[in-house]
Amino acid sequence: MVKQNTSQVNDINDSKIAEEKSKILDNLYKIFFATAKEGILFLNEETGIIVEVNPFLIELLGYSYEDFIGKELWDIGAFKNIATSKDAFRELQNKDYIHFENIPLQTKDGKSINVEFSSNVYQVGKIKIILCNIRDITNQILTEEVLSQERNLLHSLIDNIPDRIYAKDLEGRFIICNNALINRMGVSDMKEIIGKTDFDLVPYELASRYRADELEIMQSGQPLINREEPMDSNTGETRWSLVTKIPLRNALGSIIGTVGVSKEITERKRIEEEIKKRNAELIKVNAEKDKFFSIIAHDLKNPFVGILGLTELMSDSSETFSPDEIIKNSKILNETARKFFKLLENLLKWAQVQNGSINYNPVDMDISETIIQSIDSINQRAVQKNITIIYANNNEQKILADEKMIETVLRNILSNAVKFTRKYGKVVVKSTRLENGSIEVSVSDDGVGMREEDVVRLFRIEEKVSTLGTDGELSTGLGLLLCKEFIDMHGGKIWVKSKVGEGSSFSFTLPKN
Repeated sequence: MVKQNTSQVNDINDSKIAEEKSKILDNLYKIFFATAKEGILFLNEETGIIVEVNPFLIELLGYSYEDFIGKELWDIGAFKNIATSKDAFRELQNKDYIHFENIPLQTKDGKSINVEFSSNVYQVGKIKIILCNIRDITNQILTEEVLSQERNLLHSLIDNIPDRIYAKDLEGRFIICNNALINRMGVSDMKEIIGKTDFDLVPYELASRYRADELEIMQSGQPLINREEPMDSNTGETRWSLVTKIPLRNALGSIIGTVGVSKEITERKRIEEEIKKRNAELIKVNAEKDKFFSIIAHDLKNPFVGILGLTELMSDSSETFSPDEIIKNSKILNETARKFFKLLENLLKWAQVQNGSINYNPVDMDISETIIQSIDSINQRAVQKNITIIYANNNEQKILADEKMIETVLRNILSNAVKFTRKYGKVVVKSTRLENGSIEVSVSDDGVGMREEDVVRLFRIEEKVSTLGTDGELSTGLGLLLCKEFIDMHGGKIWVKSKVGEGSSFSFTLPKN
């Protein structure tokens, strides 16, 4: 028996292992070649003869195995677009690698398909072969065309929508926007917006508010729907948007940013404000109408009743009246007629103010003289109630104002002070020149005063504050409304302070000019 040395044994083992590896690799290659989902061709590098073709390519092109084997590549009709001459084949020979992205092929039955074609040159033993890979991309092309059409349609739709549409990443950077947003930002190209944040484009206050909203949306995953927001305007005009923002998610459902739609609603807001203004005006007009009819139906009726009753008594029984009774009744009749006249005068002036027919004619006047004259006009009534009216200022105080209007204001306020002051009470009138040059006039009494809820209603036409004077004098509240109208026309202010049981103080200002 011949013994083999260790070296010979190892050589034999290595040979067997190499052979087994070769068989395994050969089997793996055959499996791959037979089951590959793309076409495979082997060409003789010198002759261009097809030496092998896999089943997938046979099925894809509809040719038989025999149609391929032993044929030159350009003899196969499907490949005429790739190699139509020996010159084209020489190009394959001269390059180690060739790749075509999209080549149209025609199957044996005339069907058109699109393929991706590539070739590599390999050395196999003593010969070179060209390995060609043919991958069918017909469906991929169709899918890409559909996606491209959808993208074009979407872009066309977005760009022609008047609402501003945009998307931002997690950091608030714009990643897409439409023409409406480009125009709104006052730029000419999307590139001037993409990659920027609101902090680069709008005032800091607005940018901070927008960013806070986006962070909340991304953290909560909840959309923000139809919220009215102010927006920046290059003209300084206040403009408004109706904003909807939703989370932007990727294919896995993770939030990667936000999508926003912003609709211009400035005109709608303007119309809404106009409607509110008109409604307020209608409420005011209705209140004025109600006040007017209230005065006609009630306040004008009472003086008439008094006059009619007294004149009827005097006409029926005048022969039985003593001289003192005639004098007394005549005074009552005169007082009633005077009140009636004052009410009619206020009503006429108020109506003139409402329809704009009263003229504002400011002149240089001495407010002190006007105050003294107004005190004289109501002094008789003060004497009847033993009320003292004090005005200590005799200095000249010039002011630019409508004299008749200011007289009406003073007479009404002084008349109210006397009306609501008890017998033997006191009314104090002051006029002061303020530092800004305007005049402040106040009329204070120690009368019955008013509740706080009545004070806030005094100068409102839709509210009726009717209180009897200390001698039962009636009040319509119309005089104070006139006062406010006239002071407003002067650009001044009128207000009142009062406390029940302690009296009231009415004040108004008249600007210097």
